[in-house]
Amino acid sequence: MHKGIESTTAAVTVLRAIGRAHALASSFLASLPERLVSHVPSLEEMATALDEPLPETGSDPAAVLDEWYTRAERGITASPGPRFFGFVNGGVTPAALAGDWLASAIDQNAGLWASSPAAAQTELVVLRWLKDLFGLPTEWSGAMTSGATMANLVGLIATRQWAGRRLGFDASGDGLAGHPRFMSFRAQRSTSAPANA
Repeated sequence: MHKGIESTTAAVTVLRAIGRAHALASSFLASLPERLVSHVPSLEEMATALDEPLPETGSDPAAVLDEWYTRAERGITASPGPRFFGFVNGGVTPAALAGDWLASAIDQNAGLWASSPAAAQTELVVLRWLKDLFGLPTEWSGAMTSGATMANLVGLIATRQWAGRRLGFDASGDGLAGHPRFMSFRAQRSTSAPANA
């Protein structure tokens, strides 16, 4: 196949897929005011709807989105909706949702200036804004993490470093061996909790 035709076909496939994703997402968001929080489907119901052998061939992405959504819908919790009071889920804001879609579509690598000057400079501006917001020293440096798990890890590392300095040593430079132990906090299982909690 001619390379130009391949590129056109790929572009059409992408546009159809993201158009279908937009339509499904828009329909879901519009349904939230009246949507049940959960249909509480059983494990068997969801397994019957979704569990199937690994496909041997590729499929049209737009069709896959439609098929998955149709099969999965009874198991989709309306956590962004107004009647959801379970857990402590952070709700996505309109700006964050739109930004996430755009970031995924333009697919930039912000790790190096050369790979995306726009992404690298945007990160520098956001870091400066965060320092302004929290009254942090302007000379401090920072980095955006890849997600919540990495943010928690960075927070633990910063805490370890802070605690080491308070105890008179450099935790990252000197290591932890031979130095005072840190007090750690961990969740304790309640004696009244069921065994499978």
